[in-house]
Amino acid sequence: MSSGGITFHARERGFSCDNVYGYEVVLGSGEVIYVDEGSHPDLWVALKGGSNNFGIITRFDVATIAQGNMWYSLLSYNYTNATLRAHAKAFSNFMKPKNFDSAAMMGVFLVYTGGKFLLFDSMWYTKDVEKPAVYDAFTKIPNLGGVAELNTIDKVVELFGQNIPSNEQRLATIINTLPFHAPQI
Repeated sequence: MSSGGITFHARERGFSCDNVYGYEVVLGSGEVIYVDEGSHPDLWVALKGGSNNFGIITRFDVATIAQGNMWYSLLSYNYTNATLRAHAKAFSNFMKPKNFDSAAMMGVFLVYTGGKFLLFDSMWYTKDVEKPAVYDAFTKIPNLGGVAELNTIDKVVELFGQNIPSNEQRLATIINTLPFHAPQI
């Protein structure tokens, strides 16, 4: 839960910490308390991604999110000025409020490996929709191929881990998280 926790549902539900509805905490005095929005509202807010210097959290209760199949794609691209310009334009349009889609989450990865730069787009769509239109601007950019499929969340995580370069010397990541709608717990 450090740094709040980015999930595939971040644009719809916020960070993981936004979905915690209660904590069991051991205070410095040794007292064990249960912290939620009603009992200790200031401490409840402070514990959400706040480095947790307010006690030792021994349990947290978090809302779960039902998830069936989701779409995942990881495409790689040659690093060229034209590709960078196309990505900048596509990402700018993707992030415009009028194009907001709460099911769409993506990361753009710039990797330096093997003496050259590569660009990767990792796209996740939490609805059971193959090739969602929200990513058309990215998939139309000439690419080197990759993964694109509907699958369960455990398989998506496994595929993502298998397909990102494990020997990168430098890595820069842009993962979109905003705007998102506050969770309704």
